[in-house]
Amino acid sequence: MQPSSRAKEYVEQVCGEIRWQKAHAVVREELYAHMEDQREAYLSAGIAEEEADILAVEEMGNPLETGSHFDNLYRPHMEWGVLLFTGIIVAVGMVMRIQLLRETGAEIVWESEFLILAFGMAVMIYGYKLDYTALFQHYFSGKVSGVIWALLCTLAVYFVFFAGWHAVNGSMGWILVNGNDIIFHYLGLLWPVVMCAFLYMQYQKGASGYLYSFTFLLFTLCLFEGSSSAFFLLMGTGFFMHGYALWKNWFGCSRKWGLTFLLFPFVLIVMIIRYPYRLGRLYAVLHPFADPVGYGYASVQIMTTLQEARIIGEGGKNLQYALEYIPNLMTDHILTAAVSHWGWVSLLPLFLAYGMLFYLGWRACYRVKSQAGKLLVVTVSALWLLQIAGYLCNNFTTLQMGWYSLLFVQGRYSLLANLFLLGLVLSVFKTGAVQKDEWEQNRNFEEKQVFLKKPIPQNGD
Repeated sequence: MQPSSRAKEYVEQVCGEIRWQKAHAVVREELYAHMEDQREAYLSAGIAEEEADILAVEEMGNPLETGSHFDNLYRPHMEWGVLLFTGIIVAVGMVMRIQLLRETGAEIVWESEFLILAFGMAVMIYGYKLDYTALFQHYFSGKVSGVIWALLCTLAVYFVFFAGWHAVNGSMGWILVNGNDIIFHYLGLLWPVVMCAFLYMQYQKGASGYLYSFTFLLFTLCLFEGSSSAFFLLMGTGFFMHGYALWKNWFGCSRKWGLTFLLFPFVLIVMIIRYPYRLGRLYAVLHPFADPVGYGYASVQIMTTLQEARIIGEGGKNLQYALEYIPNLMTDHILTAAVSHWGWVSLLPLFLAYGMLFYLGWRACYRVKSQAGKLLVVTVSALWLLQIAGYLCNNFTTLQMGWYSLLFVQGRYSLLANLFLLGLVLSVFKTGAVQKDEWEQNRNFEEKQVFLKKPIPQNGD
């Protein structure tokens, strides 16, 4: 049953007082539902239909006061806590890097530091302004998704069977930038958004939807096989994404499909044995001292430095030793440098800030009504946790590979990509109180129509 003209006029007056346009749909749905309930109650009491319409509207009170109440209730919400602790991480990381660079006598390019931060802020604001639901629905839905899928498959077939793989200075990469796989290394930080979008399209499509999304994940792993760090990052993120989706019954199929995760070890084995040099690196992880001047060199030097590190203060193997013997110290192993110079306590402020960032993010996620929004937050959170875990492995274990920069602390392209993802997450939190999934709105509408078709109970029934 359509709302009466009086009800429509009242709702439009209320919405006229609400400044945030996105809240209008939620407020309309809430007001119409409440007025419909009141109307049904009056009709059940034997009141005439026209009078019931009038009374139901009057029951809602003054439209200006009601609109003012909703205007205060529904406003764009910035998660200042998340932004604050991200800023703390950036500041602590910058201070740490600058102090270590000063100790080593390296030149500090201030212009470059602040230019990257300024550009990163602009990228974050752009991500914050984006409507993530429109991004998914308009660019990754219907015929558009089919075209994108076809292009990606064509790209994979072309490079795997025609362009081929080529060895470059002992590493494997596509012939894209002078034989370097740098593009795929950093594209791996943004690709999870594409993975999330394809998973998003499989809502309640059953086992076929799950297989479609899982196949795209396997395609992704083939696409990024040339970069070990991107491969591991995307495999771990895909594992979390699909595990969360199965747990939340996103696909509408049995959770037993999670057994397909058993394919991951086989994919990993194929990736390792496909390139012999990776077997050498794996052996060096398990037995670094067997090849102390080859693959195991960095691991041996890091373990030697950390063994003499103190809780507070400079260790036996100081910063100068680490700088001389550990390769890429100020990029790949900055935490090792900090521990050797200041002790293990130097890590405490940074990781307390990380802990608060994730705690506040997950707490804010409980207010998000959109399952698509929660899926995006889970995806980005998994990506960030894996970046931190990988960097810790690179600094404190024998597992050594060209990993990503430490989250929000260093790097240029990685910092920009992560700040853009932060903007997307903040955009989810911004609309969390009002944004609903399109299919959820359609389902509520259908349920309401079914309810309205039921006969009105008469007195004495």
